[in-house]
Amino acid sequence: MAQTMVGLAGILTMGCLFLVACQSPAGPLARAPHGDLVSTAAGPLSPLRAGPDIQVRVTLAAGPFGTKALQRRVGDVSRLHYDLVATATPTVVLASFDTPSTTCRFNRVPDGTYRVRVEAFDAGNVSITQTNPAQDTPVLGPIASTNTVTVTSPAVTYSNTGVALSVPLTLLNATGETVSGVGTTFVAGLPWTGAATARSTSPDERFARTYRVGRATNYPSGRLAVAPNATGFFLIAPGQHLITLMDPWQNRENTIIGQDSNPGFNGKPLAIDNMLNGPVAAGTDLAGNVYVAERDNAIVSRIQVDGSLRIVAGQPQVPGFDGDGGPASAAKITVTDMAVDTGGRIYVCDADNSVIRMVDPVTGVISLLAGDAGGRPGNPVDNTPASSNSFTRPYALALDEQRNLYVADGDGRISRIDLTVTPPVLHEHVTFAELTQAWCLVVGPNRQVYAMTNDRADAGRIVRLDAVNRKLIGVAGGGSGGLTDGRDAQQVKLGGVARGLTFDRYGTLYFTDPDTRSLWRLGW
Repeated sequence: MAQTMVGLAGILTMGCLFLVACQSPAGPLARAPHGDLVSTAAGPLSPLRAGPDIQVRVTLAAGPFGTKALQRRVGDVSRLHYDLVATATPTVVLASFDTPSTTCRFNRVPDGTYRVRVEAFDAGNVSITQTNPAQDTPVLGPIASTNTVTVTSPAVTYSNTGVALSVPLTLLNATGETVSGVGTTFVAGLPWTGAATARSTSPDERFARTYRVGRATNYPSGRLAVAPNATGFFLIAPGQHLITLMDPWQNRENTIIGQDSNPGFNGKPLAIDNMLNGPVAAGTDLAGNVYVAERDNAIVSRIQVDGSLRIVAGQPQVPGFDGDGGPASAAKITVTDMAVDTGGRIYVCDADNSVIRMVDPVTGVISLLAGDAGGRPGNPVDNTPASSNSFTRPYALALDEQRNLYVADGDGRISRIDLTVTPPVLHEHVTFAELTQAWCLVVGPNRQVYAMTNDRADAGRIVRLDAVNRKLIGVAGGGSGGLTDGRDAQQVKLGGVARGLTFDRYGTLYFTDPDTRSLWRLGW
């Protein structure tokens, strides 16, 4: 592999400059973020110092987080960011540059003792380097070399046996079917190209395993949502008529609204004092407000950050379908699921009337987003306004970061509505013959859609929806084995009334299981 000089990089240090070179499979490198050429005021460039080179070698590996694999291995690394620091002043960056290469060098380095820090970024400029991969909540950020190098020109001495600074990067996993495909191969340390290179992937790399998270819960049967600021998970318990906040890392679970097994409506000013009746969903906005949807009370409420409660849609205990174009708080609604986007727009799924409705957070007005205004079921039509389409008992909703709304209806169909255009357009729908009922939908990394459904024995099953081939890709469940730590996720049996499924901000998939009364995650 040819060696490519990329120019001057870094800042003036000890009256000199560092030069950076690397072995790169991707051709010439872009200019360093801090500037390739550094001058002193308006004068000429500082003269170069004759000094030895420092070698850097990075190895890449996947951490124990992820689902059924498309892991964040080398192929997901868009660039590596390198910082050279002196051990005496580790917070001061002496030279810095970006490259897709895993083998690089700093040229003409002055006397001193150094480490290098490296961080991996994906194509979206998001860090995918885990600094504590053994934790349930990994920290993202640069990782320092495991050894140091001392330069006493012309000698270069590494603190361990070897000829380079060594930086092992553990990469955050994403989701998918396989690491690189059954029967295909890859080389750790080289970008994945899709072509066979060195060794086949093993079954352990291809399939996720199940791991219990935190303690057992009394409320595992409903949907699941991530709490604000990654403080835990909301467990929606429709049978017990309450919602709890579970913090598995602190081993705590507290009720935020509702009274255990005591349904009703009492309209108290504080959320903690209120009763619930058939809660079906919860969501949050960027401000930290929590939204709660109740099927039997026929309302959507907002828990403010100060703990107060306000009804934002529906008339308590009066279900129905009217009021579009007017205040949402005066309308009649029926709720089977709900989604909330970052701006606080509320999307209400109504299976009884086969419609999706939206509440505007600024005006408070409710409107028909998709479905027949007369509540008549029907079939969606691609590339037409969402408001002119029809559904058949839509049961579940999911939003992605690009403001696509996914709708699962009772005929095994998943439809995608583009919310970025006015009016919103239903761009496509796919029918899955095997999908009898999607109890809940979630969108994972890379915009892959996952569903909690049932297998032929009516046990729970987690699947990824392959829209191209119209197939369900099994992720967890469908087997006969007990749900235990470290077990192949596709060999276990999940509870038949499982409804909880969600991703955290790190791309880890969590689910609830009523048989073990626990929260679980998929990992490696």
